[in-house]
Amino acid sequence: MAWRDRWVDPWEAGLYLESSPVYGILWNRASSSPSLQRIDENGDNLTLSQSNFDAHPLWGGMRRCTLDASGNPTYGDNARGDGLTLTSDYCMVEIPGCYAGSYREGDYQGLLFGTRAFTSPHVTSVWHPAFYRRDRTGVKSPKLYLGAYEASDNGGKLTSKSGVAPLTSRTLAQFETAANAVGTNWGIESFWTRTLLQSLFYIEYASLNSQSALAPGRTNASNTAALDTGAGNALMGTNGTGGGTNTQAVCYRGIENPWGNIWKFIIGFNSIDTAYNVMKRDGTGALAAILTAGNYEQTSGVTP
Repeated sequence: MAWRDRWVDPWEAGLYLESSPVYGILWNRASSSPSLQRIDENGDNLTLSQSNFDAHPLWGGMRRCTLDASGNPTYGDNARGDGLTLTSDYCMVEIPGCYAGSYREGDYQGLLFGTRAFTSPHVTSVWHPAFYRRDRTGVKSPKLYLGAYEASDNGGKLTSKSGVAPLTSRTLAQFETAANAVGTNWGIESFWTRTLLQSLFYIEYASLNSQSALAPGRTNASNTAALDTGAGNALMGTNGTGGGTNTQAVCYRGIENPWGNIWKFIIGFNSIDTAYNVMKRDGTGALAAILTAGNYEQTSGVTP
């Protein structure tokens, strides 16, 4: 679930070049290795440690919080959320708004992220499509809130809280309706939010193999029942990452089970034979289980 707030330009908010470097990865598409090279916005190689990401306003700015009925956040003592009541409704992960850029040269694909517009003449940056308000009127948001836990039922509305069974056996449309019922600008995880999380992970871990780089997640075929939410709380590091075996939950910067445990829906993407209908990047276009004409961009083949 994601909630949107009012737009404030990150540059005007004081996130300048010195405190907000651009980090990216370079992928050799001709190689079978999942390993990636970290680069800056000029394409130069970077050597980074976890402390670099923890100190970055984007990765380090991802933190658990709880939201009240009006969408106001309360934060814990650290990114992990120590001090928060994780069993309260709407335990979320706040993700700062960011810019993204990509390029392709021969077999090499570059992907870059930062909380400011890029200054390099080589790569054009755009406001990431995940950070548009959920009403789809093209209004930019300075951050989004994603459920820290897999959704559960709260009297016909979706909620995100620790210690309960995740909700299953519903259609995508039913999940979206239950998320919308929480309030204005609520909905289930969107296609662009999913790509945001994947990109942040790839850059931080410099690998396309998330199960090897962090943890398998609850993906063993013998796992016939879903874990209750909060099973990964003990795996959380202070920066919001955690891991385990293939029978345990996994966490990435406060988000429990981004893969594994149960099947999950996202909204904003439909595969149509040889083409793909994708929710618009400019923040417009009504969302639905099946995107209708005028509300999507269509692409085919390898889609960057």
